[in-house]
Amino acid sequence: MGILSWLFRTRPRQLVSGRFGTDRHQPFGQWVQATHLVQVAGINHRRTNVLAFFDAVQAAERSNGHYGIKFRPDPNNAHDRYAIAVDGVVGNRRWHIGYLDRQTAKAVHDDLLSNGIPIAGEIYNLWASGDDYLEVKIFVLAPPGNRVKGRLKRASREEKTG
Repeated sequence: MGILSWLFRTRPRQLVSGRFGTDRHQPFGQWVQATHLVQVAGINHRRTNVLAFFDAVQAAERSNGHYGIKFRPDPNNAHDRYAIAVDGVVGNRRWHIGYLDRQTAKAVHDDLLSNGIPIAGEIYNLWASGDDYLEVKIFVLAPPGNRVKGRLKRASREEKTG
């Protein structure tokens, strides 16, 4: 027990290790997968938020609660003007847990957001190995007609004719 835990009589968090968050909650409405499976980037820089989100997801799974992710375009990001933040959501609580990787964010921006097409997210799974290794895998969703295969075919055709 560390000195702070002893002083404040708190116990360290015991995160359940393994794969969880697999209930595949989709947002309301009709959506299709607009990307292949994506690993959320930068979660190690937000460990406190990610661990709090993981705890909330595990509690939600025990009580059949709803959880998911939401996206926030971040055009003022110092590292990438196409950055898209990923927030974990459980009930009315929300944590910034990372970003879409640079390549996925640019493709989503160019193909969908810049054309006024909304996006949503779906958690594929969460993985924890103690507090040492954390992983969040997701799909970016879009309205029907924007499935990943169709988007890639359109982009390929445009490259050939452009």
